[in-house]
Amino acid sequence: MKKRALLFGISRYKNSRTAPAKDIPCAENDVHSLSKKLYQLNFETTEHLNSTRDDMLRIIKEFAAQAPCDSLNI
Repeated sequence: MKKRALLFGISRYKNSRTAPAKDIPCAENDVHSLSKKLYQLNFETTEHLNSTRDDMLRIIKEFAAQAPCDSLNI
């Protein structure tokens, strides 16, 4: 069985009038650390950092479309 993981880390946010945003500098390190741990558990990992919403939706759709029917996907 193939094990796959799709990981997103967002460390930079845009401010809006209604929701002030702060950067999260540790988000990228968290993604890298999680990726390393999943790799140790035999997962094929794909990391995406600071993707836009549209990019994330496209990436998720592609990930799902390419998933073998007997794979474990997170």
